[in-house]
Amino acid sequence: MKKQLHQQLTIDIAGPGSGKTTSLIDSVKSYARTNDLRDVAVITYTNFARDRIEDGLFKLGVNIEDVFIGTIHSFLIRYVISPFAHKYEEDYPANLKYAEVNTAQITDPVRKAAYINNLMKKGVIPYGKVESFARKLLKNKEVAKAVAGKIQAIFVDEYQDATTTHHAIFETLIKSGISRFYCVGDGEQYIYGFTYRGRKPPVFSKIPMNTLASESAFDKNFLKTNWRSAANIVSFLNNFVDESRRQIPDPDRNDSGKLVFMESNDLSHALEMSSTDKRSEDTMMILAYASSILETGEFASIPMGARDSSVKHRPITAIVTDYICNFLKSSKQTISDREGLNAIGFRGKIVEFADRIDTDLDFGINQAISLIKQLFPATSQSNEATNYISPDEYLYVVHAIRSRGTDDNQIVKMTIHKAKGLEADNVLVVASTNIELAKWIGTDLTVRSDDKNDTCRVGFVAFSRARKNLYVACQEVINENNKAALLALGVEGL
Repeated sequence: MKKQLHQQLTIDIAGPGSGKTTSLIDSVKSYARTNDLRDVAVITYTNFARDRIEDGLFKLGVNIEDVFIGTIHSFLIRYVISPFAHKYEEDYPANLKYAEVNTAQITDPVRKAAYINNLMKKGVIPYGKVESFARKLLKNKEVAKAVAGKIQAIFVDEYQDATTTHHAIFETLIKSGISRFYCVGDGEQYIYGFTYRGRKPPVFSKIPMNTLASESAFDKNFLKTNWRSAANIVSFLNNFVDESRRQIPDPDRNDSGKLVFMESNDLSHALEMSSTDKRSEDTMMILAYASSILETGEFASIPMGARDSSVKHRPITAIVTDYICNFLKSSKQTISDREGLNAIGFRGKIVEFADRIDTDLDFGINQAISLIKQLFPATSQSNEATNYISPDEYLYVVHAIRSRGTDDNQIVKMTIHKAKGLEADNVLVVASTNIELAKWIGTDLTVRSDDKNDTCRVGFVAFSRARKNLYVACQEVINENNKAALLALGVEGL
């Protein structure tokens, strides 16, 4: 990639707990000092990250109504597909709708493609086609230049989660002349290879995060301090990365942290021992790759944490926003645009929904659905997808609203993929087999780099969630090889 004279291209390579999102927020704030924020797009991969960015910029005095903050899908819909699809694809109507389209019943790939193509020409864009359709539109140089002219700066959080399609889109916009491109991420936390859905995922060295890290056109910064984890945990994590990525713990932190593995396969005992060190104000997560592990024995009675659970003490408005966005199958930005709401107006609707649940103890899921449709009529009417959220998700929202944070100290369980980006004081990580555990704790960097199924990095993500104490267990009795490996890594046996 060749950098143009006016361009500033930057990548922050940031390990776990190093303040990736904070670095992005600071970069946006710095840009805002001398530039118009209406030319800026901040792209995230989770609603949780979006909330953090909005809150962080607001606290720094940035008018968040001036800047686009949203997911890659909402960005592409707003700036690429909606304004240009009908101009450069003549068969497409001006008013497009977006929906979750289930084609599982169509087994023939030719018929499936024809069905999707027919839907799109009628103006219904399946969410699964948003990225590829936007990329196709951006191959038109006029479209690419128009988008780059509208968006002068792009900031991308968690770039390790960018797919090759996302990367190609960003490359096109950079080549089309945007003046500022910034991204931050950590290749070691890339565990979403499964999202390629039948397409061949890139080898680890060629994932977009690592591709940009090797680009000479990009200025590179390494965020070296792990502000999250205690010193012993940071030292443990450093065994799994090359020397340039190794971190140092917070120099002002006094606790060194506990590292323990449970030799037996008694998971009830593992839970008992790991929770012994939990103080009343501490949070705790139990993590496993397979959800089936979390439903066995003593774990069965522990609540399943939501993706953005109370482990991170999320505000009630953020939890309710996610619920409503999932129900309407639309992003916060899309809903706001359709309803003609600014940030304050949208928040007012969210508060009204939460207050109704809080004050009316008989307010059930059907009443909630009716209220959402009353509060957001335009989005409800324009969405052709099935509006359905499971009772469990509704009960989670009700519990969060009515408890008002009383669950902050509870123990929760979740799969490692859902825990990505979260943290807790105490973390118990449970492997299903000795083979899985061996991959998690292997220190051969070549083997880890060649891991095509993300198995090694899944363990790294799980271990790096811990702030104070980390416990490792297995459904099988830990074998001698794994015991020796864990002891060599500074993990104490129990």
